[in-house]
Amino acid sequence: MKAFHLDRTGSIREHAEIGLLKAHGLAEPAMAETLRAHYPHGLSYHGRAYFTENPLHGQFGIEAIFEYERRLHFPALPSRFESFFAAATLEELMFQWFPRLVPPYENGHVWEIEFEHAYWSGERSDAPMMEIIVKPPLTATRKVRF
Repeated sequence: MKAFHLDRTGSIREHAEIGLLKAHGLAEPAMAETLRAHYPHGLSYHGRAYFTENPLHGQFGIEAIFEYERRLHFPALPSRFESFFAAATLEELMFQWFPRLVPPYENGHVWEIEFEHAYWSGERSDAPMMEIIVKPPLTATRKVRF
């Protein structure tokens, strides 16, 4: 399946396989131990940004609530901390995501990605920002001009 991802950090390279990252480099050994227990396969870039680096614009609390709800009510579904986010179409990314995303993405790139498995709940809020939650590994196939 193909989809589109906004790489806000400019860290993706063409034809790179993107997988999960081990929880190394954490300042607190207890946190690293907890992460290994809850996420034994590793963290996605999204998860690593919230747990091991500076949380993006104070959004960690929101992500923690999402994770709490997932663990409590939907434990079989993928964690956002182990997932990669994409839009089904380039138009969705540009017209639904861009206006609602928290910068920075000035140095970012849009990538077409390929993947095998995706989770899509089908439930929508009053103002949904539709996204495809992709379980790594996936491949960044080409940079998209927009």
